[in-house]
Amino acid sequence: MAEAQTTECHLSIRQRNAVDLLATGLCDREVAEQVGCARETVTRWRQNPYFVAALNRQRREMWAAYHERLRAMVATALDAVEGAIKGGDTKAALAILEGAGVLGGNGPPGGQTDAEAVLAEEAEALATADYEAEERARRAGNGPAENGAAEGGSGV
Repeated sequence: MAEAQTTECHLSIRQRNAVDLLATGLCDREVAEQVGCARETVTRWRQNPYFVAALNRQRREMWAAYHERLRAMVATALDAVEGAIKGGDTKAALAILEGAGVLGGNGPPGGQTDAEAVLAEEAEALATADYEAEERARRAGNGPAENGAAEGGSGV
């Protein structure tokens, strides 16, 4: 809860409203229209680690609520599956079971909910990309000298 409060204090009311709208599946343009800003502003907000963390947290909370509703329908769906199998139509009941995770459904949405963790992930991704680029350049012969000659060595 403390991380949510820390994140929320770094966001404006419009940004918090944008988080709620994005979590419902609206695109940046639709969100921008509803909160009264340019689409580019919403796109820029998506680069803000506090915004990213709040959006991830909101999506996770919504997923949990929806998942609980689906799980509450499992008994009914099982009854419907039984009836549908006897009647020959299983599509709707199986969709409920799959959505509830009974048939190997998806897990909760991922992503960090703490801005510091978002920054750490971004830094790690950048460092990894830099390292991989250096390794590719080194293997291609464009990187640092491979035999030490450029560092004053004899290269032998």
